[in-house]
Amino acid sequence: MLDANRAVLDAILKGSREAEGVWETFFKICEVPHGSYNQEQIIPFYTSFFDGLKANIPGLTYSVDGLKNIIVRVPATPGYERVPGICLQGHSDMVCVKAADSSHDFKKDPLMLRIVQKDGSEWLMATGTTLGADNSIGVAIGIAILLECAKDKAFLHGPLELFITSDEEVGLLGAAGMEEDCLKSKYLLNLDSEDFGEICVSCAGGFRVTFTHTVKRVDAGTDPYYKLHLSKLSGGHSGCDIHLYRANTIKLMARLISKIPGARLCSLSGGSAHNAIPGSCQAVITCRSDITPAHIAKVWDEVYIAYKPTDPHAVLSVEKHTQQIKPLSQADSDKIINFITVIPHGPIRFSPTVENFVETSFAATIVKLTEGETEFSLLGSGRSSIESELDGVYERLKALASLAGFSISEQQSRYPGWPANMESVFLKQAIESHETLIGLKPHVGAVHAGLEAGLICKKCPGMDAISIGPTIKNPHSPQEALEISTVAPIYRLTRAIVAELAAKYK
Repeated sequence: MLDANRAVLDAILKGSREAEGVWETFFKICEVPHGSYNQEQIIPFYTSFFDGLKANIPGLTYSVDGLKNIIVRVPATPGYERVPGICLQGHSDMVCVKAADSSHDFKKDPLMLRIVQKDGSEWLMATGTTLGADNSIGVAIGIAILLECAKDKAFLHGPLELFITSDEEVGLLGAAGMEEDCLKSKYLLNLDSEDFGEICVSCAGGFRVTFTHTVKRVDAGTDPYYKLHLSKLSGGHSGCDIHLYRANTIKLMARLISKIPGARLCSLSGGSAHNAIPGSCQAVITCRSDITPAHIAKVWDEVYIAYKPTDPHAVLSVEKHTQQIKPLSQADSDKIINFITVIPHGPIRFSPTVENFVETSFAATIVKLTEGETEFSLLGSGRSSIESELDGVYERLKALASLAGFSISEQQSRYPGWPANMESVFLKQAIESHETLIGLKPHVGAVHAGLEAGLICKKCPGMDAISIGPTIKNPHSPQEALEISTVAPIYRLTRAIVAELAAKYK
C-alpha cells in the first residue's frame, strides 16, 4: 500500500478498529484499477485473495464466469447446514471520472485517498477523481464477513455466498448475463445502497427507447438565423431526481421555439446520457425577419419563470448564426416541436405502498438533429418498479409514436424492476437488528433507479432481497465522498444479519 494511503488508513483506524477488515480491503481495492470494462487487474486480485482464505475456511470455493462475475461459496458452520443461505452482493466496477486538471490514468494509477471534514463529519474522498466507494465499499464489507469466518470460530453462520458482479455501471451487464439459478441462497443482501439508516426494498426496472423521423429540408431564404443555447440547468439522475420536477432542457427548448413566430429548426442537440435529465440544449433556427434577440429573450423570461425554483442558474444565450443551413420544412419543424412537447417526462405514477416513491416514470434524455442531415432522433428512459408497467409505458409511447407519425424502436437494454415485499421475514429481521445494534428504527425505502437485486431475483426465483449501505454523497463525480462513521455500523449490521439468521433457523 502506498505510504500516503497507509497514513490515511491509520488515521481512520485510530478512531475505531471495529471495521478494520473492511477498511484494509477497501484501501487495497483502491490501489487496483477497476473501472467498467477494465477489470483485468481487479479480478486476479480477488481470486488471489480468495485462494488465500482457503486454508482457514475449509470448503471455500469460487468460480468466475465469462462476464467476470465471481461467486464465492462458504459452507455453513457444522450443525447449521439447514439454515437458509444468504448471499452478500456488490459489483466490482467503478465509474471513472476525474477533475479537469487531473492527470490520473484510471487504467494504471492507484487512487490517492484523503479525509475531508464537512458538515460535522469526516468523509473519505479521492484526490481529483471518483472514489469508487460505489460499490467497492460494499464488496469490502462482504469480504470482511468472509474474514470473520476465517478468524472467529464463534461466528456461527449458515451457508454463505459472496456474489461480485461485473460492469454494473454500464448497464448491469454482469447481473444481466448471469446464469439462471447460479445462486443457491434464499436471501440476498445487496450492499450497494448509499444512505445509512435506510433499508432499500424496491428499485425500478427500466428500458431505453429511441424515436426517429425522417425530415425534409428546404432551401434557405433570407430570414435570420439564430443559435440558441440553454445551459446550467440543474439536470440530475433521470430516475432518482425525477420527482423533483426539474426542467428538461429539451422540452424547454421546444416550448421556447414554439413561441417564436415563424421559427423553423435547422439543428437540435441536447442531453448526454440516457440516465440523466438533460441540463443543456442547443438549437439553430431561422425565423421571421422582424424577430430579434430581445424578442427571444422576452419569450424565454415567460417560459422560464415556472422553473426558477428548481433551476435557478439557467442561462439562455442567443447569437446570430451566419452559416447558411437548409432549415426543415415548416411542417416537419412543427411536427418535431409538437412531438417533443407531448412526449412525457416525469413521474407517471407514485407507489401506493411506499410513501413518496415514484413507481413509474419516463424521461426524454437525448435529442439529435444534425445540421444538414435528414434524421431526427430522441432517446428516452422508462422506469418502473412493477414489471408489467414497463410494458404499459412502452405501449403508451408506441401509441404516441403512431399518432405522431414517428418510428419507435423496440425496448432496449431492458432490466426488471424489484417490487417491494413489505411482509418479508428477512426485512423484519433486518429492521430488528438495525434497531438493536444501531439504536434507531431504519427508514424502509425504495430507489427509482436500477439495482442489481431486481435482475438477480428474476434469475433466481424465490429469492428474498433487501439492500443496505453506508452513506455516499455525489457518486459518479470527483466529489464522491464516503461518510467514515457509517461504515462500521453497516458492517456490524451485516454481520448481525448473518449470525441472527443462523440462530433463528438452526
